[in-house]
Amino acid sequence: MITLKRLRLSDPEDGRATWIRDVWPRQRLDQERVQLFAQMYAEGGPDALPPVVTVKAEDGVILADGVHRVCAAWSLGWESLPEEVLNPLPGRDALTAAFLVALDRAAKSALPLTFSERKRAALRLLKACPDFSQRQIARLVGVSHTSVQRWAMGEDETDDNGGTRVPTPLSADALARAWLRRMWTLEQRKGLGDLLFGDRMPQRLAQAALDVFGDQAESKLWRYAKWWSEAVELVKRE
Repeated sequence: MITLKRLRLSDPEDGRATWIRDVWPRQRLDQERVQLFAQMYAEGGPDALPPVVTVKAEDGVILADGVHRVCAAWSLGWESLPEEVLNPLPGRDALTAAFLVALDRAAKSALPLTFSERKRAALRLLKACPDFSQRQIARLVGVSHTSVQRWAMGEDETDDNGGTRVPTPLSADALARAWLRRMWTLEQRKGLGDLLFGDRMPQRLAQAALDVFGDQAESKLWRYAKWWSEAVELVKRE
């Protein structure tokens, strides 16, 4: 059972916290959902809804799924709820592991994530999980991989108000700079440069191209190779 009186909103730096706001993929509470859950709890007891899900951390646990259920229980004055405790995924810190669990559960929920929530989740995964392909991230958050590609390049789209999602215009020069800055940022991350740019870089690029471009992988790589080759020659002339 999770003890609700220990559960509070906190900054990620506070290791004692069991609910860290940044882990939750949603941007706001749905009060009608909280009221519905409170009614279900009042009528059926703590087992009326599935247990909340937490992930083990160094000091306690982090709430990954069940924020609306927790708020419903709070409104009833309850002090605990059934809890399912998970271990962090191999190679992931507790915060990232909790976020991945939260995202997976939200994707299966009857209350879908909004477009802006999906974008926010994709941007976080691009930073926190550089080993994920853009297609993997797109599947996790429920958007097209072209949207993830645009966001990775620093482009923007409209919010959830029903308008056409038009990318923010970028000049060709700005796009080239954004591309190189992204590569440089990845290379500078601790340990990531050796991982990405070591002896197996060609194999990794080949697999990444297949993941991202599918049947067009070879033609895309030839195109990029031509760009790099010509860029090297231009730099030599400067």
